[in-house]
Amino acid sequence: MRKHEEGYSLPLHAPSYGPRDATDHEAIYHKALWIKFQADAQFSEWLVPEPFEYVSSTMVIMLAERRQPPALGNGFLSCIFMSVKYNGVVGSYVPIGFASNDDLVIGYRELYAFGVVGCDETRLEYNGNTISCTLNRHNQPIARASVFPERRSEENFLSDVLGHGTFQIQKIPSLEEGKEIRRIISPHYRRGPNTEVREQWTGRAALEFPSSVWQLQKLNPVRVLEGFYREMTINYKGVEGKVLAEKS
Repeated sequence: MRKHEEGYSLPLHAPSYGPRDATDHEAIYHKALWIKFQADAQFSEWLVPEPFEYVSSTMVIMLAERRQPPALGNGFLSCIFMSVKYNGVVGSYVPIGFASNDDLVIGYRELYAFGVVGCDETRLEYNGNTISCTLNRHNQPIARASVFPERRSEENFLSDVLGHGTFQIQKIPSLEEGKEIRRIISPHYRRGPNTEVREQWTGRAALEFPSSVWQLQKLNPVRVLEGFYREMTINYKGVEGKVLAEKS
């Protein structure tokens, strides 16, 4: 197997699995709840790894249904975003996320370095003017969220939290003690011209983290600021990004 035929081998599987299909494709639809909230400031600051700098306790949780071509698999994805600063630039950092199939777990761990773990298959629920979601892992509730759409929202409704790009820590283990590689990366998807926002609404929201797994209960909102609902078709054009720093 030549180098360009290898898949990713960090940290989950051997290169012989072959590369993930990175050809252009469209998500048939992407429906998501986004909820902006303020968490406990002390715990929020603790979540930020060095050398990133803490910005604020304002966070965003995304809970999204994704319908894609069969080869890429359908699935549910949830991520928590918070603001961090690196080299004077404010961007987003994902301390934890959840995905309902191995394609999403492996892809987001290895391409984005998001701390994604598995969750149960999940659906958004529609009841009148309320859109709700209960995120479960092994039948135990991780998050409960509801959004009450009231008015159309602006395109850049999360810019104050997401900032200018994404900063993540990618840590590659080693069999030799002290030889692991620690990278600071800035990954993102490139979107093609066929990406289309179909619906985008904002309104009141409710959010709770009932689980004590990974100390998630410490993220229970001090204040829920606003909720958003968005439907879109996404034309993916591959993943790109930069390695900003590397140290072994």
